Amino acid sequence: MFSGQMTDTVPVSVDPTTGIATFVGDTGVSVPNPTDLISDNGIDQVLATSPLTAKGSYSIEVSINNGQATVTATRTADGKAETQTFAIPGTGAAPVPVEFANLGLNLVVNENLTTINGNNTFEVDGVGLAHDIAPGSTLDVNVSAGSLMPILAQLKTLHSALVNGTGANSAANTAIGVIDVAADRVLSMRAQVGAKTNHIEFAQARREAMQIEGNRLLSVNEDIDLTEALTRLTAQQTVYKASLEVGSRVMQNSLLDFLR
Repeated sequence: MFSGQMTDTVPVSVDPTTGIATFVGDTGVSVPNPTDLISDNGIDQVLATSPLTAKGSYSIEVSINNGQATVTATRTADGKAETQTFAIPGTGAAPVPVEFANLGLNLVVNENLTTINGNNTFEVDGVGLAHDIAPGSTLDVNVSAGSLMPILAQLKTLHSALVNGTGANSAANTAIGVIDVAADRVLSMRAQVGAKTNHIEFAQARREAMQIEGNRLLSVNEDIDLTEALTRLTAQQTVYKASLEVGSRVMQNSLLDFLR
C-alpha cells in the first residue's frame, strides 16, 4: 500500500523523544530549496495523497487570526484552490494533518505555523508506479499511504492525553472520528487495489487470448498438414519415377551405339 519501489526502508519514522510519526515514503512532492514551506514556519510535510493527484505546480498560503489558521492550496495550471481553517497546534502538541481532498494534497503542520504568502511553489510529480499492462496501456499499480497519516498524529495526541490525564474525553472523541475516517480510507484503498487487480487480470486474460489467436494464425499461414504433404510428395515421386521410365524406354541407344 505504501508508495515507492520495494525497499527495506521502514515507511514511517518515529521520533524516539517526541513519539511523533513521520511518513518517509515517496510523498510525490518536490519542494524546492530554499522555500517558505519548512518546519520553522510550521510546515512539516507536504504529500500527494493519491496517484490521481494532478501533476504540476502548487502553492500554499497561510493567514493567522486569533490562534486560527486559514490555509489555501492552489493549483497553478487552472487556479483551482481549496481552503481549510483550523486551530494551530498548542505548544508541545503533535503536528496536525490538514487534508485538501479535492486537490489530493495533505499538509502536516506544527505549533510554529505562521503567516506564509502564496509566492512559494512546489511540484507534484505523482506517487503512481506505472507499468505496461498491454500495448499502449499503462496502470498505476500502487496507492499512497499519505492519506493515512492523520491517524498517526491523532493516536499520538490521544496517547498524550491519556498519559497526562488532561482532555482525555475530547481527545478520545476526536481520535475515534479520525479512526473511522481512516478505516473508510483503508476500505477505499482496498477497493482501488481490487479494481486494479481485476484490471490486470482482465488484461492478462486478453493478452493470453491474443497470443493463442496469434499462434493459430501463424499456424494457418506457415504450418503444414502432414498427411496432405506426404500424399502430395508420394504423388510427385510416382510422377517422377514414371517420367524416368518413359525417358529410358524412348532413349534406348547407348554410347556404344554411337561408336560403331
